Order: sequence, then structure tokens, then C-alpha cells
Amino acid sequence: MTVRQKPRFSIVIPAFNEETYIGATLESLQKKNFIDGYEIIVVNNNSTDNTVKIAQQYNIKLIDESRPGVCWARQAGTEAAEGEIVISTDADTIFDTDWLQNIDQQFKEDNSIVAVCGPCQFVNPPWWGKIYPKLLFGAVVSFYKIIKKPIYITATNTAFKKSAWDNYDMKQTQGADELGLL
Repeated sequence: MTVRQKPRFSIVIPAFNEETYIGATLESLQKKNFIDGYEIIVVNNNSTDNTVKIAQQYNIKLIDESRPGVCWARQAGTEAAEGEIVISTDADTIFDTDWLQNIDQQFKEDNSIVAVCGPCQFVNPPWWGKIYPKLLFGAVVSFYKIIKKPIYITATNTAFKKSAWDNYDMKQTQGADELGLL
């Protein structure tokens, strides 16, 4: 009898009409040099384009969430996650090959850590997309150095121990997956 081992990570990707991006996102996740197990969960959030068809071409777990909104999709994906650590990201994100190793290293350095987060940057952004991440994450790091607590996280690059998670606050109209999680 083979005992199925739980994955170390569950990567949750909400998707609403992401046919333009989802293939490149999933392709980049398939090219990880991470040796421990991980699962990829794509949460279809009422897509009307080819998002689902494209996602099904990859080794993923596909689930549906009919309640509209990224927070509902992240909630459903996290509930379905089997991994010890859930990683929240987006369907239009590309990942370096050592992304999972870097996250894993943070958790292994200190067992008391329950979450880690990191910045993101846009690929081929409009003018505002070149400035916004630098200003936002620069401010977040500056405040962290002063008050020793994060004031903001981006749901596109956040990992947390599932055992420490107590659902997203779905009463919030926006930000349950970022400030609410924080």
C-alpha cells in the first residue's frame, strides 16, 4: 500500500477570465527546482473565456467558486488546500525557478514564523506600473523597519501556515485577502 504524502505547499490561484496569462503562469510553476511536494490549485471564478481549458492542460487541481470575487476564490482554494503552507498568488504572475525554495527557507529558519510575504513587479507595465510597486513596497519596508510590523501584504505573493489560518473575513468588500489576512 502506498501512503500519499501531503504536499509541503499548496499554491492557490484565483482565475477570472485569465486566458491571456494563465498558461505562462502555470508553465513557470511547472519549472520549479523545489524537491518537496507542492500542489497547484486554480480556482475558476466564473470565467467565460478559455481559462479553464488552458488550465486543464497542466498538472493542477481545478475547482470552481461561483461567488464572484477574488477573496471568495482564495477562500475556496485555501479550503481545498492539502499543503502545510498555502501560497496565495495570481493568475497573471510569473515565478523564478527558486521562488518556492526561498519561501521554504524562510519558514525553516524559524518555526515560530506563520507567514511570509514578498513584493511583486509588473511585466511590461504602463507608466504607473513602474512607479507604484517601488513606492508601495518601499513604504512597507520603511514602516516595517520603524514599527517592526508589516502594514501591508500583497495577496499575489503571500505564504502562510494553513494551521494558523482562520478563514478570510468575507464581510470586507475588498482586502480580505491582504489586510484582512495580515
